[in-house]
Amino acid sequence: MVKGIRALIVGLIGAIVLCGFGYFRDWQLTRQTMQAIERCEAEGARERQRSGLDIRLFCNVLEIDELREQRKPLVGVQQEISDLLEEARRRAPYLWYVVAVFFLMVFAIPYLWYFLLRRLREVRDALAGKEA
Repeated sequence: MVKGIRALIVGLIGAIVLCGFGYFRDWQLTRQTMQAIERCEAEGARERQRSGLDIRLFCNVLEIDELREQRKPLVGVQQEISDLLEEARRRAPYLWYVVAVFFLMVFAIPYLWYFLLRRLREVRDALAGKEA
């Protein structure tokens, strides 16, 4: 077996696991946000039916950002959507992928080292006139 290949395989598996974990966390946060938006829209529809008035809840992500910028108080589901959006902004979405690449690079060092040693040995043998 080629020297350093075990470390490379471990690094590759670790990088895949880290990417999977990061993707799962992003997917989970997106799913929670979409569920909160659906609840907000359903709440608005119930309120319109109950009161008979054209009451509109601001459930859209951009509308909630506008409300937050105007310093209007958010309550209930709107506050939940706002909190989820803030968490998504606070957490670096690609951090897990960067960590996975760094993890793979660290574990690839032994393989690259032995790869370069093999190439140097081939060059030395070629210069010395030895047959491989």
